[in-house]
Amino acid sequence: MLPLCPRKGPGEASSQETSEPLSLDTNSWAQICQKLQDFSRGTQAELERERAQLLVRATKAEEQLSELQEYVDQHLGRYKQEILRLRKLVGAGDPWKAGTTPPANP
Repeated sequence: MLPLCPRKGPGEASSQETSEPLSLDTNSWAQICQKLQDFSRGTQAELERERAQLLVRATKAEEQLSELQEYVDQHLGRYKQEILRLRKLVGAGDPWKAGTTPPANP
């Protein structure tokens, strides 16, 4: 985790930080650091809760999808068999072999 607060006091500027205002005292820096830490912890906890909820939802959705795919596969096979049985019963055979075009799939 990256440190949110500077390690040196507000009056101790490095050669790279000379443009930073020196008007904040140590208590102000401590308050700012505490607020930033509280905010980041709260945000992280909220995001972790949301992630856990989304994982649960995704798992449930995958289970439902698997069940629906199995249902469709099972019933589609039965419907195809029933169609073939009815065609044989009627004696129509395969109507598309006679030169007609099959209906467009929706």
